[in-house]
Amino acid sequence: MKIKTTLLLLLIAACLPLQAQTPAPTIQKHLKAIAKDQNSYLPKDKKEAYYNDAAVIKTLEPYLSDENEKVQKEAVGLTAKIGAAHTSADSRQRAVYQLLTAALTASSIVTERIAKGLRKFKPSDFGEESIAQLSAVIAADRPHRDMFIRLAGYLQLKEELLVMKSTYAADKKLRTPIGMALVRSDDAAKRDTLLAHLTARAESSAFKSASKPLGRFSKIYPHRRYGLRPP
Repeated sequence: MKIKTTLLLLLIAACLPLQAQTPAPTIQKHLKAIAKDQNSYLPKDKKEAYYNDAAVIKTLEPYLSDENEKVQKEAVGLTAKIGAAHTSADSRQRAVYQLLTAALTASSIVTERIAKGLRKFKPSDFGEESIAQLSAVIAADRPHRDMFIRLAGYLQLKEELLVMKSTYAADKKLRTPIGMALVRSDDAAKRDTLLAHLTARAESSAFKSASKPLGRFSKIYPHRRYGLRPP
C-alpha cells in the first residue's frame, strides 16, 4: 500500500511542472535565436497553448522595442497573430495597445508591419487607451500615417476623423485617406463628395488617355495621334 502511495505521489510531482509550464520561455528562446541570426521556428503543435496563456502577450512586449529590427518584426508578427486569436479579451486588448505603443518609435518597415497586423483585430479589441494611442500615432506624423488613418475609419471614429479633417486640411497627402476613412465611418455627406470627386477624376484620366499620342510615328502620320485610320 505504501509503495502504491509513493508511486502515485511521484507521478503527481512529475506532472505538476508540465501543468504549470507556459509557452512564454519557448517564445523567448525563439526570439533570442533570431537575434543571433539563427534559424528558429515555434512548434506548431503548441498553438492552443499560445492562445490560452495570458503571459505570452506580456512576454512579447519588450521585444517590440528591441534594438534588432528582425526581432522587432518577429515580435510584431507574433503579437498580432497570437493576440488576435487569443481566448482572453484582456489579452487581445493588451496586444493592440502594445502594438500601437511600439508604432510611436518603430522604424518605417516595422511600423508598416504593425499597421497591417492591427487589421487582424476586431473593433471591440480596441479599448479607450488604444484609441488614445492611435490618435497619438497619427498626431506624431509617423511613417505610414495614412494606414493608421484608415484604421480609424475601420473603428468608425467619426469625431476623431472630423478633427483630423480640420487639422490637416492643408495636407494634400492626407485628404484622400481621411476622406476614405470618413466614408468607412458612415459619413454620408463625405461619401457623396468623394464619389463625385473620384468620378470627375476618372473622366479626366479617360480624356487624357484618349488624347495621348500613340507612339513615335504620330508625328509622321498625324492620323495615328488619335487612333484614326488614314483617309
